[in-house]
Amino acid sequence: MRPRAEPCTRRALDAEARTRAGCVKLSRCRRGKGTLVGVYRSVEAGIDADPACPWSVVCEDHGTLVGVRTRREAEESATDTRLFCDGCRDLDDGGEVS
Repeated sequence: MRPRAEPCTRRALDAEARTRAGCVKLSRCRRGKGTLVGVYRSVEAGIDADPACPWSVVCEDHGTLVGVRTRREAEESATDTRLFCDGCRDLDDGGEVS
């Protein structure tokens, strides 16, 4: 069973997500040193994305994003920002927060 965010943290992240255009979910990446990651509907968020990839996953700490085809893919990508974010990979290698 995967760990869940504490209820007060989850509520705070849900509230913050509602204030961001196109954001459907904010969470802390379990595998990427706890960085803040968002799942967005690209068009609603104003992200210039390929129409074939209407969802965006954003590492909020480093400003890196990746476009994906489905919300499911987006939520899976959000579990490990190291897959698309150089800043998170650097942290994993012992680097400083950028």
